[in-house]
Amino acid sequence: MALFLTEADLLKNKDSSAIITYTDGLTGAIHARTQTFITSPNCLSIPRPPFGSTRDLYRRADARYGEDDPLQWPQPFNSSSVYLPCLPVRPTASDHSYYEHDCLWHTLDSQDLSFTPDGYATKEGVIRQDLADRLSKSVEYVRARHSSIRTAQPQDDWALSLLNEFNATITICLHRLTSVSSSFRSHAQGLVELQRACLYSHALIDYVEIFRPRMSAQHASKQSRTERRMGAFVWNDDHALSLFSAGLPVYYVRLFSDFDRQNILDYCELEMPSCVITTASPPYPIIYSGQAGADQKFAAIRQASISCYNVESPFQNMHLPGQYTSSYTIGSRRRITSVAESPASTSALSRSGPIRSESSQASTSGAPYQKDKQKRRGKRQAKNPPKVQRDIFADLPSDHDIVPPPILTWRDANKTIDTWHPDCRYTSGQRPKVKTIVPDPAVIIGPESRERQNLYLSGWTRLREPWLQRCRDLHTQQKPLTVALWRRILGLNSSSQWKGGAPQNPNEEELKQATELVQSSFARYAPNSTPFPSSPPPIPSLPHAKELMRELTLINFRYQLLHVDEIVDTSRPQVSPTLTRAELSVALTNHRRSRIMLVEDMFDGCSDSFTLTSLTSNFGFAADNWSSRVGPLRSFWRLMCSWPGAKADIWDRGEDPNLPQMSGAGEEWERALVRFYVQTHFNVVGYLPVLPRRI
Repeated sequence: MALFLTEADLLKNKDSSAIITYTDGLTGAIHARTQTFITSPNCLSIPRPPFGSTRDLYRRADARYGEDDPLQWPQPFNSSSVYLPCLPVRPTASDHSYYEHDCLWHTLDSQDLSFTPDGYATKEGVIRQDLADRLSKSVEYVRARHSSIRTAQPQDDWALSLLNEFNATITICLHRLTSVSSSFRSHAQGLVELQRACLYSHALIDYVEIFRPRMSAQHASKQSRTERRMGAFVWNDDHALSLFSAGLPVYYVRLFSDFDRQNILDYCELEMPSCVITTASPPYPIIYSGQAGADQKFAAIRQASISCYNVESPFQNMHLPGQYTSSYTIGSRRRITSVAESPASTSALSRSGPIRSESSQASTSGAPYQKDKQKRRGKRQAKNPPKVQRDIFADLPSDHDIVPPPILTWRDANKTIDTWHPDCRYTSGQRPKVKTIVPDPAVIIGPESRERQNLYLSGWTRLREPWLQRCRDLHTQQKPLTVALWRRILGLNSSSQWKGGAPQNPNEEELKQATELVQSSFARYAPNSTPFPSSPPPIPSLPHAKELMRELTLINFRYQLLHVDEIVDTSRPQVSPTLTRAELSVALTNHRRSRIMLVEDMFDGCSDSFTLTSLTSNFGFAADNWSSRVGPLRSFWRLMCSWPGAKADIWDRGEDPNLPQMSGAGEEWERALVRFYVQTHFNVVGYLPVLPRRI
């Protein structure tokens, strides 16, 4: 039991004729700083362990995590991620089982992207077809193995749940890499996470089918051959024996004081990391700080993989309390199960209708222009006819030439809202101001003057592209704006913008805020364009105006739908005694992605909340024919199944496999979904939702 070791000390028990056990070493190394020695009973070299009580986990220049990445370097053994030592290393020989899938270790190069002429200008493209074909071939192989293990291991909930997670990542990343123009940095992350999902799948399946049975056998003698896998650093006999019995590389780390009778045949220097360790420019954020083998570290990697293309929830800073308690928990078999009935929402009686748009102040003490008999004698005041107020529960006026047609089954859905519903969370005096992420079409239609309508419409046409880019930017985290602020923004021009100085009243403060939002949007996202041109912007043609109005309804609807789901979803994983913090963190990230994917399915698979699949055709839940709409509507239904509240008797009609052939019954079911949605939105948000429209 030494207090200090040298090379000679390690080799003093050398016996080449003896059988090497899991505690011995074909080779051994010393790490003087930590006063540890490392042995491997089945490898001839030893990588440097990722020592340190606090290590920062962040992506390097190649979008991987350097020596903290399980894909690139052996990690400390983690019982919650027991399949990671089974990760295949990059094949070097043609007889390697993964030799044909070398693309799973490929590092993206700028030459790997192809661009359209517009994409070349913005440096946004997709991966080249040859790389896409190789990746697709590897994905087909992975999915074939997924299907095989689902058949062979139907009761292994833990493995099947992980495979579902990996398969979702594969689907999203492959689609984005091959179909959605993005920056090199974005695609570099996407490729790494596609590779991770594929390699994690192979490791997990190999663990279940090959290595777990070997580990159960617990043979103290060496396997006939050591597999070309990643292996792991271990520090106790149990883990060392398990990996050794399975034929996986073992790197056994022990203190100097633990050295006694170990038979070590050779000495080696620790192998330095061969992976990229240089930082990216600009650097990626640190996503975890802590020990290299902690549950939280491996959970952070999985969370980043799950959220590769969709990192932040757009509603996390909206400061609206969830006001619900989940009736679901994660059981010991890592399965989300219901344990109670959905709780009733906290409620407050609503005594008046919602406010869709902010009305101007009106006097209640008489006519707005009272005749002063002393000062205005002889002058006749013209009486303005009273303005006809639009029914805020009604749809946009169908007789207006720039208003796109409604979805027939959604027509006047807001008129079905019960303002006295027991689950309403706001009374008339408590309701918040209407806010939307892009202008509500009612803002543009609202003014009686056609000139003002054209001003707002042309203002949005000018602002549209930089504003949508601003909303897509996760660093900006743009919040919805009030109706009054949108009116200010859309009505701005070179003469009406804020000229500087300190605002003296709320109106000036609002003008200043509107001007700064427009200026900052153009400065960052359209630097070569003028935010306030001196000449009036062109008025969009009638077809283009309809396309813009329909786009506004769909973007607002999608944003509000996700917002409401964030508040009322009762299926969100909750803290459970059988669940570690790391497992809960991964479960929440997985759950959030599953909700976002349901909404993506409603929009024909489009993953960008601020981009439509088509500006000129109907798609998804708004498609022209019922058979095309029923699939996206089922995603809408599945999303709301976990929302609390009374549902129609025909709610479960969504399970009927014959629904695509039953357009009449299907449209009745669709109307029930829409009514439930608009009522729930009003109950929890306090004002009417923007309803989607067709083109």
